[in-house]
Amino acid sequence: MKLAHDHGMQIASHTFGHKISDVPEEFRQSLTDQEDFIERVTGDRPRYFRAPKGICEEECQALLNSWNYRLIQWEVDPRDWDYETSGSREQRVVDSIKIIQEAFEEERDNYLILLHDTQNHTVDHIAPWIIEESGMKEKGYRFVTVAECLGDKQGMYVSGKTYGDDAKTPSTNSTTTKDGVVKDGAVPQNLSKSDALSLRQMMYLPYLCFGFLISFLFYMI
Repeated sequence: MKLAHDHGMQIASHTFGHKISDVPEEFRQSLTDQEDFIERVTGDRPRYFRAPKGICEEECQALLNSWNYRLIQWEVDPRDWDYETSGSREQRVVDSIKIIQEAFEEERDNYLILLHDTQNHTVDHIAPWIIEESGMKEKGYRFVTVAECLGDKQGMYVSGKTYGDDAKTPSTNSTTTKDGVVKDGAVPQNLSKSDALSLRQMMYLPYLCFGFLISFLFYMI
């Protein structure tokens, strides 16, 4: 996690036990426990949060907003974890890539794609296909963090710090996510789901807004 953080990957929150309690105090404690751990390892506390299983109803959203979190939700779920439905991991790769291809055919300004590197077939086949074979880079998309994809590069951590090769470079008007894809100069689209971006996203969680957000999360969707 420290290595990913220092190379510019975005580390986000996901609760310590992959559960949002109905009791606000317990919910807040699960966030605190995880972020205390993340801060001990990286030196930073995350401001972004992705809900376990993507479920965060109005009360949950209101609490996160009052605690100054930025809530994110994916736009595309390739279901890379659902190899049982596909019948085999090999077919899961085919099925997941098909879902992603269909999303790319919409030609949006950015894409926020949920992937899990706890799945070997995602790491070995799906993610490489997105990066090297999908043709998105050739169309002008690039991989960035979720925060940058949303025009909030310096807001990914409470500290306001950024890291990586371009850490000293001010944010530009291009937006994307290391888990999302966005064309240079494009204005990010707000996610439309009820639990999308704030109330206005070792374990990595690659998203594609074009770019990959790589969030350290205690998750298993």
